[in-house]
Amino acid sequence: MFSDKSRKKQETLNAITHKYVHAESLKLINEHESNGEKAIVFDVPLLFESGFDSMCDVTISVIAEKKARIERIMKRDGITKEAALSRIEAQMPDSFYVSKSDYVVYNDASIDDLRTQIDKIIDLLEVDLF
Repeated sequence: MFSDKSRKKQETLNAITHKYVHAESLKLINEHESNGEKAIVFDVPLLFESGFDSMCDVTISVIAEKKARIERIMKRDGITKEAALSRIEAQMPDSFYVSKSDYVVYNDASIDDLRTQIDKIIDLLEVDLF
């Protein structure tokens, strides 16, 4: 599917699945809100492309340099560099996510640096998650 430059297969899959994902997400949001939850975090691969961002009060994108992303995908999925690159090239550029997000986390350094960035965002949002 990632090698389909016309994106027809992806569009077909998204047209079938997104309505169900949206419905289930709304159900979860309603459940958590009725239980008094102060924050709900969703990890959504196609947040903006699917329109899911309209259901969010705040959006945060996590981006990393291409080299790091390729290495992580290869390790995680046990695929070749070419296959990992194909996945990355099927996505929108980082500038798309940066321009649409309320906050951006740069995942290019240590886990401690990542935590520091996330903690700053949580403080700015004045949300007590734990």
